[in-house]
Amino acid sequence: YYEAAADIFETRRLTIDLYVGRYVFQELGNIYTRQGDYKAAEIFLRKFKNIALEYDDVHAAAEALNDLGIVYEHTARDSLAIEAYLSGLGLSENALASRALPEGNLAQVYFRKGALDKALFWARKARDSFGRVVRENGHPEAPARLSNIHLLIAGILAQKNETPAAEVHFRKALGLFRQYFGADTLRREFGKIHLAFGSFLVETKRPERALTHFQIALKTVLPDFRPGGIFDNPDPSAFYPENVIMDGLAGKADAFYRRFEATGDPDFLRQSVACHRLLFEAERACWSVHRFQASKLQIIGERYERTEQAIRAALRLYECTGEAWARETAFVFAEKSKSVLLFQALRHSDARAVADVPDDILNAEKALNEHIADLDKQRFRLEEAGAPEAALDSLESAQFKARRAAADLVRRIEQSFPAYFRLKYGRDDPGVTEIQSALDPDEALVEYFLGKNETFVFLIKKDRFEVITLSGQSDIAECVRRFRENIEAFQFEQTTALCEAYTSDGLRLYEALFRPLEAFGLPPRLVVVPSGALAFLPFEALLRRPPAESCAFKSYDYLLRHFEVVYNYSANMWLELKNRPRSRASHTFLGFAPDFSDPNENCFPPLQYSIPTLEALSSRLDGAFLIGPAATRRQFEQLAEHYQILHFSTHASANARESDFSFIALEGCDSLFVKDIYPRHLRADMVFLGACETGFGRLYAGEGVISLARSFLYAGANSVFTTLWSVNDKMTETLTLRFYENLQKGDTKSAALRAAKLAQLDDPGLHPNFAHPVYWAAWTPVGNMAPLWRRHGVWRGVLGGIFLMAAGWGVWAKFRSKNEDSYAETV
Repeated sequence: YYEAAADIFETRRLTIDLYVGRYVFQELGNIYTRQGDYKAAEIFLRKFKNIALEYDDVHAAAEALNDLGIVYEHTARDSLAIEAYLSGLGLSENALASRALPEGNLAQVYFRKGALDKALFWARKARDSFGRVVRENGHPEAPARLSNIHLLIAGILAQKNETPAAEVHFRKALGLFRQYFGADTLRREFGKIHLAFGSFLVETKRPERALTHFQIALKTVLPDFRPGGIFDNPDPSAFYPENVIMDGLAGKADAFYRRFEATGDPDFLRQSVACHRLLFEAERACWSVHRFQASKLQIIGERYERTEQAIRAALRLYECTGEAWARETAFVFAEKSKSVLLFQALRHSDARAVADVPDDILNAEKALNEHIADLDKQRFRLEEAGAPEAALDSLESAQFKARRAAADLVRRIEQSFPAYFRLKYGRDDPGVTEIQSALDPDEALVEYFLGKNETFVFLIKKDRFEVITLSGQSDIAECVRRFRENIEAFQFEQTTALCEAYTSDGLRLYEALFRPLEAFGLPPRLVVVPSGALAFLPFEALLRRPPAESCAFKSYDYLLRHFEVVYNYSANMWLELKNRPRSRASHTFLGFAPDFSDPNENCFPPLQYSIPTLEALSSRLDGAFLIGPAATRRQFEQLAEHYQILHFSTHASANARESDFSFIALEGCDSLFVKDIYPRHLRADMVFLGACETGFGRLYAGEGVISLARSFLYAGANSVFTTLWSVNDKMTETLTLRFYENLQKGDTKSAALRAAKLAQLDDPGLHPNFAHPVYWAAWTPVGNMAPLWRRHGVWRGVLGGIFLMAAGWGVWAKFRSKNEDSYAETV
């Protein structure tokens, strides 16, 4: 109703005065904050602040700044939160009640940052301010606000190990709330107090008492939940977007685990696992209604932190009881924390394709998503240009409306087409047995979960399932970062120090992450599902044993020489893509190679070999080869959805801060952003990104790396070949031509890439330094690796034949004769 009211005032251009600002925009913003949709909350609270300033109501503006500060806190923007609270204090200098709010929130932000003395200073100021307001009857809600301050002081004192004093303040908080609300105790405010008191009791080793408080907290927001004891849990069908539900279930899971540690009774572990399972459902109820991806990513990131506890509880239950379901549940928990949004997009794409949704509805959805992408790009460019806040606010309103329209359309599709709904939501998470049945005999799935304290590895073979817990890996992310940087730096400076640093970290990472798996026997083909920083790790470049001669790269015992490695975002994704039917696209190959030779007409440096690569492919493949002026974004938008293979030979750039604005460079300074790719309805069996950093981007806990590669999977592609760093132009041509040669022989995509890499390692005509991983390990295959060509003949009309014919041999002969010069140019 609040959304409908806001829409009426804005679309009909009705007068929006302070009353509307307070009772529509502020209320709506605070509802979004409660639901965790912080981006939407920020939009409406900024509107309320601007209205308050327009009407010169400094007290209302102070309220708005206070509410905005809470949003900034929840989104880890502490400096902005402190700035907002201090600004609110400045505006409300003479108003005691308005001043107390930011004082309390300053205490909260310093408490969260661990600055306990500063937190206690501001909390006591807020207590004194609210105390005066209560005594002077200056504000009807002052007793409730004072209760919250006592709750905060209790938390601070608990952190300072002043347990008796903390408990006194908890009881004061509860007493003030009862005084204010009377018998009406089934309120969210009471739930918050019981959550805080329960957490305090857990930390002070009284989990059995804490469980009672967590149950009460759940009852305050779930009216139909009437537990008979601490072991009863709410019905997940009653869940709605409410963080008290999530925190209550998380508290119960933790308290039950602590009870197990104290008693050794596995029933407490079973209860902990059950609460974690429900917690996933509560989290989904929250992020599924969020309008903005940033809000969804935050909830998913918080889920990832809790998943380590869930996995540990399930594995401890297996260790105690030998119950196989518990170990399999640990794997399901790991899966539930991985690439949730990407998998949802994949299911949406599949459901859309086979559920007989009319074309006019699908086209309307596509148009809305394209409009959203355009608005997002406009905002990005305005922010980059330092546009004023008013311009950004106007654009944010348009973004919100467009996202709401798109969500409403998807909801109508779900309601009107039951087959679509079943295909999108009807399938449960795959279990170990289902994964095993999909694996080939010579294949295994290796899934990592990189936690804060422990790393879990799930090894699934056709006939075996193992879970390995790796301890002492606290610095693994730093080691991966250093490993990649040392590899990439070798492209520009071939020093012994870089070589030795790479060798040392390559050996260490193999010992830490891979050697423990060898005891269980590994088949030659591995599907690797990385986690956290491991998403940036080229596993094939790890070293199985120390080299006999340092920096003699051709003799290095790379993991590549022993295993064919494919990557995926989750086992769910792997299974979905593996079972997906082959492309129904009407054409075969679409290639792009812009011309960057004229510095006056292009924004990117020349690429000597990108156009020759596509020209060499054009003589051997059937398709459209867009070279130079033809390689435009408009052509991509018009043609991409009709081709089985999409190939790019060009520049690309990863934006680590705003990953949705990583881009592929096209003709005439034009760019194809991640945001441009999301709305496409691709049918491609393979996307080959012959450009730099296409697999690099910002890492989000749980969801993984938001990158160009991911955007093509999001849009419906079956597989993507991508790069982890800036790749050498000449080596890209060499590897690409060999890769397509192997594909045409009928190899699977991953086998074709591995063979191309091995050929480069063992090519006697290449300078030995070209065997260094910087020249081949950046290329990573993701998705369905089924072959594009049959062993005999050609799949779906792709023109085959022997790949390296006379013209091709000419290219190779020319390359070999210039090999030493090419290496010198690279250096």
